[in-house]
This record gives sequence, C-alpha cells and structure tokens, in this order.
Amino acid sequence: MSRPATWRFVHVNDHHLGTPRSYRYRPTMTARCEAIKRQMIALEPELLLVGGDLTRDGDTHEFEYQSAREDLDDLPFPSFVIPGNMDVGNKHTDRESGRADRSDIALNMTSERLSLFAGYFGPIQWSFLHRGVRFTGFYAAVAGSGLREEERFWRFMSRLPELPAAREHVAMMHYWPYID
Repeated sequence: MSRPATWRFVHVNDHHLGTPRSYRYRPTMTARCEAIKRQMIALEPELLLVGGDLTRDGDTHEFEYQSAREDLDDLPFPSFVIPGNMDVGNKHTDRESGRADRSDIALNMTSERLSLFAGYFGPIQWSFLHRGVRFTGFYAAVAGSGLREEERFWRFMSRLPELPAAREHVAMMHYWPYID
C-alpha cells in the first residue's frame, strides 16, 4: 500500500493537563484537551509534536506524567514530546535575577526531573526525518543551567548541521534560550 502524496502532522503545546489529584486541577482544561484530541484524530495526522507543558504540575507530581503518557498512548499515531517548565521546572535562575515571577530557586529544573520526564516521554531533545522533512525538538532552558544536560544540549545543537539534509526543517523548543 502506498502512502498518499499529501500528509499531515499536528503540533500542540501548553496542554497544562492535570489530574484530579493535583492541587491546581482545572476540569475545563481536561475538557478542552479532550475536544482537541478528537479534532486531531479526525485530521488523521501521521504524527504529533508536543511542544512542552504537557502537564499542569508534572514538575512536582509524577502521576501527571503517568496520566499524560496513557493519554498519548491512546492516540492512533506516534507522538514526539519535549518538556516544558510545567513538566520539569523553570529555567535556572537565582534570587538575584530581578525576575519576581521566576526567581524562586525551588522551582528550577533538575537533572532528576529531566531524567524522569525522559523515562516517560523519551529524550528531551531529538531530531528525525519523516517524508523528507526534518523534525527537531529541544528544551532550550537547559542552556545556561550548568546541569549535565546542558553539555548534551550543546553537543546536540552543534551536530544538527551534520545530519542528512531535508527539504524542510520544523524545529520546536519550549522556553526561550534567554530570560532578558
């Protein structure tokens, strides 16, 4: 059976999908995500890109990873996921940064949380070819973090030009690579 000449992929981000066990659960978010899921399935895409913030409080509640993984597994197409700050924690900062909304070091991402996320959803950065299109995803917040993942991030980024060429390149990241 040959594949059709036209095809689709879908991209979603900022689900902020929680569970009733979470302290900030919002049932309207769950209803909205269910409607979007039905729309995506009706489009019959070949793949789904998730650009981060899949969970509402995954950075503090592993059970949200479990629920989100089960939700993605119910889809009739593969998903490729990168983390967002609600999934693994914020970009590294300190109390001296002057950013009142991001200056709580207790909310910084950690290697442990990044590793836990990867255990559920795969690598936090990836690149692959599909139908002549390169798809790349990464969590840019590791840049400047000093975490072990930062070195891997820069190595990954430096190797992108060495990968096989594609007609188009779709790249997505969550969190800008700078604060100011």
